[in-house]
Amino acid sequence: MGKHSTTSMSVLVLAVCAVMGCGPGKFAPEFKPSVGDKRSLAYTQRAFTTVEVLGQSRVQASRADLAYDLEVAGIDASGVVELRCTITKSKFELDSDITNWAATQIVDLKRVMRILEGAAGETFTVYVSRDGTVRYVSASGLADRLMNKANIVDNAARGAMRFWIDQFMSENQLRGQFKGFFYVYTSTPMAVGESWVKNSEFGPAGSSLAGQSTLSLASLKNGTAAIHESVVMTEESQGQVSLGPGTDMRMNSSGSGHGAYEMEMESGWLTSFESNLNIKGTATITGQASLSLTVSIDISTVGTFQ
Repeated sequence: MGKHSTTSMSVLVLAVCAVMGCGPGKFAPEFKPSVGDKRSLAYTQRAFTTVEVLGQSRVQASRADLAYDLEVAGIDASGVVELRCTITKSKFELDSDITNWAATQIVDLKRVMRILEGAAGETFTVYVSRDGTVRYVSASGLADRLMNKANIVDNAARGAMRFWIDQFMSENQLRGQFKGFFYVYTSTPMAVGESWVKNSEFGPAGSSLAGQSTLSLASLKNGTAAIHESVVMTEESQGQVSLGPGTDMRMNSSGSGHGAYEMEMESGWLTSFESNLNIKGTATITGQASLSLTVSIDISTVGTFQ
């Protein structure tokens, strides 16, 4: 190859690197697995909630243990990953006088938790872009199958229980849950120390609150990218949530938190993650049970992909 050809090739390589971000220390934290990849995701989320209501303090400690077998079933031409998910563990624990109060005022939450434990073995599909955008979730019929397993046959009872199952395992809630795993990605190449900002959703299992995350590339070492996160939730209305027929809740909240993630550089699969979040706010319940509440929630989440 002549001198000019070599020079032209060098210019081409430099141009490609300028576009792709392959300069020294640059890395784009994208989700780029291969068809057939399999991982097991397991995580534990603990939430400690204190509620001031009617001059009394009520406390709830809750824990969710969830696990999934994941398989990449396909990747389309634009890089959207079809992720087939099988629930292998679905366990929820509630220990509180809030739960006892809710059983008399709104719903028997402990019964809801028992029904949700029947989700083990169920499957659904998540569609994720390379930049971590969760496009949509397909989980048709999941609530009906859970009620069938629990032998709930009365139509009125099924209608009431469907509402609560959907707070945890509707397609929208599952999408929010998986957005919590994938929002750390970006297609923009980053050097160590550089940051990017993502809108995010937080909250204990069964709820969702909006916030903003600043993510930074902390290190690139031995094929692993370390990502650190700081979270800010500004004081704002989080919208109105239905607690059942004739009962609604509106919450205003603010909060802050931090997190840490490790990622395989080659595939983009996360290998571990942990986060801590503190939320404070006020809530107003209107309808059959009208109350004003002051709420404080501390949430910790730890998980692995293997």
